[in-house]
Amino acid sequence: MICILLVTTAGSAELGELDCVIEPHEVVDVASRVDGIVDTIEVERGDIVVADQILVKLDSGVEAAAVAAATSRATASAEVEANNVSVDFANRRRERLQALYREAAISGDQMDEISTEASLMAYQLQRARENRRIAELELAQSMEILNRHTIHSPIDGVVVQRYLAPGESTEDQPILRIAQIDPLRVEVIVPVAAFGSIESGQHAMVYPEAPREGAFPAKVTIVDRVADAASGTFRVRLSMRNPDYSVPSGLNCRVRFLPNDGAPETTLASEDSAPAQGEIVAVAQRLTADEATQQCRMLGPFSEKAEADRMSSALHDKVDSVSKQVEQRRVDSGFIIVSEQQQSLEIARRLADDMKAAGINNLFVFGEGNNAGRVALGLYDSEEMADRQMKQLRGLGFDVERQIHRTRRPVYWLNVRLASGDKATAFDSDPALTAVPVTPTSCEKTVAKRD
Repeated sequence: MICILLVTTAGSAELGELDCVIEPHEVVDVASRVDGIVDTIEVERGDIVVADQILVKLDSGVEAAAVAAATSRATASAEVEANNVSVDFANRRRERLQALYREAAISGDQMDEISTEASLMAYQLQRARENRRIAELELAQSMEILNRHTIHSPIDGVVVQRYLAPGESTEDQPILRIAQIDPLRVEVIVPVAAFGSIESGQHAMVYPEAPREGAFPAKVTIVDRVADAASGTFRVRLSMRNPDYSVPSGLNCRVRFLPNDGAPETTLASEDSAPAQGEIVAVAQRLTADEATQQCRMLGPFSEKAEADRMSSALHDKVDSVSKQVEQRRVDSGFIIVSEQQQSLEIARRLADDMKAAGINNLFVFGEGNNAGRVALGLYDSEEMADRQMKQLRGLGFDVERQIHRTRRPVYWLNVRLASGDKATAFDSDPALTAVPVTPTSCEKTVAKRD
C-alpha cells in the first residue's frame, strides 16, 4: 500500500515530498510457443539479459532431424538435372525429325509423337523445379519449428524467477520471469487538491530509501484523470532512468515535483533521445540558487571506467581540476540455500546425487571460493521463501542453511573543482554534461574522496 503526505496547497512546488514506490518498468513471464521439454536454461536468477539473448533451449532432437531431412530434399538437384538433360535431348531430336518431316521422310503421326514427348519432358522439368521449391518451403517450415525450441529474451532486464528446471514440461506455464529495470517506474499517490498542477513531461527528483540513497531525476509519464473519491487522491507515474542498474526495484522512496516553469536549469533527456543500451543516460540535476554558488561538482555514477575516462578528458580544459573516484559496491541479491560444507568435492557431488534421487533438481556444487564443497540449492528473493524451502529440505533429511547472497560491482565518479560563480554557471549549462548526472557538492568532501 502506498501512503501519501497530506498537504493543503495545490501547486506542485508546494507539495513537498510525497511517498512513492519504485517498480520495474515491465515484468514479462517468458513462455514457449510450443509444448516441449526443457533441455537447458542458459540464465540464473539475478542475471542481466539483453533483448534477443538466448534464455532457454527445449529438447529438439526430432525437430533437428526434420530440418536435416528437409535440407537434404531442398538441396537435392539430381532430378532437376536429369530432366534438364531429357528436355535438351527431346528438343534436339524434334529438330532433327522436323527436317525429315519436311522432306516427307516420316509420317505426321511420328512427328506428333516426337513433339508430344518433348512437351512432356518440359513439363517434367517444371514439376521437378516445383518439387524443389516445395522442399525449400518445407525446410523453412522445419527451421521455424526448430527455432521455436530456442527461446529468446523479449526485453532488456533482470531474471527474477525461474519457474521450471531442465526435464520439465512447458505446457501451459511460463519458464522465466524477467523484469525491465531501465527505466524504472515510480508510482505516486497525490492529494486531489494538487490535481491540475502536475503535468505529463514534468520533472521531479526521486529519493530512494536505504540502501540506495541519493537523488535521481525522473519525468512524469502518466497523470490519472480520474480521482479516487474515497481517499481524495489520484495516481501519478514517473519514469526514472537506471542505466547501470544501481537502483533496485521494490524500494520505497520520496518524490519532489519540480516547478513546471520551463526553467533552463531543469534538464532531463527524453526517452526518444536516450542513447543505445550501455551508454550513459543523459540527466542533469536541477540546481537551486544556493547550490549554484558552490564551486565543486560530482559527476556520476559511471558504470564503466572508459566512460569516466572519456568524460575526464573532455573536461580537462574546462575546469580547474578533475579527479576520479572508484567505489566497490556490495549489492544484496537475495538469499541462497547451501548444504553443510563437505570434506571434498567428491563427497559434495555424491551428496548432490542423493539430493537428485530425492527429487531435488535445481542445484549445483561449488568448486571454489568460500563455499567450495557445498551444494547450492537455489537463490531466493525473500527471506520467507528461502526459509520455506529450507524447511522442506530439512524435512527430506538434508542439513542446509541460509546465506545472504551478495555481489560486488565497481562504479566510478568524477570530482570537479570550478574557478568562479560565472564558471560554475557555464559548467552546469555545458551541453557535454547531458551525458551524466551532475551533483553540486562541498569542495571539502571532494578533496576527501579523491583517489
